[in-house]
Order: sequence, then structure tokens, then C-alpha cells
Amino acid sequence: MRAIRMVGACVVCVLATVVFVLAVVLSITLVLLPVGLAVGYLAIRLYKISVKLALPRPKDFTKGPKRQVRGLRKGADRRVRKAQRRGSTGPKPAQRRPPEDQAWDEAHPENGSCL
Repeated sequence: MRAIRMVGACVVCVLATVVFVLAVVLSITLVLLPVGLAVGYLAIRLYKISVKLALPRPKDFTKGPKRQVRGLRKGADRRVRKAQRRGSTGPKPAQRRPPEDQAWDEAHPENGSCL
């Protein structure tokens, strides 16, 4: 839904820009000045609409973050309880190769990485 609103905001903003350029062209001539001012006012209103579409709605802002945090907290608590039931103590430490394997790799470089 957020992506659709952003696309709509971009389309309305481009339309407002075109209407604004038309208003400037109409305002250059003295005879069409009243029409140019009216079209310019329409362009400003279109810009306002595009900004309203781009910003989050007040309803989404007031209850959105609370629900997201609550959902993250529930998911994290669930994972912690699952790990406690399994008896997990965390990730295993990294294992090092024995020195004799490293010496063999140095003596036989053809078996190393293929370049």
C-alpha cells in the first residue's frame, strides 16, 4: 500500500510540474494572466496533494510503530523460549585446522584455489 501511494505521489508531482510550467507560459502574456494565475493555483494544490500522498497517514503513524514493536517483541520472545527448550547455549566456536593440514596446503599449492 505504501509503494502504491508513493507512485501516486510521483505521478501527481509530475502532473503538477507540467501544469505549473503551463501556468508560467500563460502568465507571460498580459491577456492570459488571469488564466495563468488560476492554473498556477491548481498546480500548487496538486503539489499539496502529492505531499499528502507521500507522507504517512496519521492513522498509520499513531498505531503503526506500536504494533510493529509488539510483533517484533513477541517474535523475539518466542525464539528465546524455543532456544531455551532445546538447551542451546549459542553458536559453536570456530574450529581451527590442525597445523599439519596447513603445512600440506603450503607444500601443494596446486590443490589450493583455482584461479
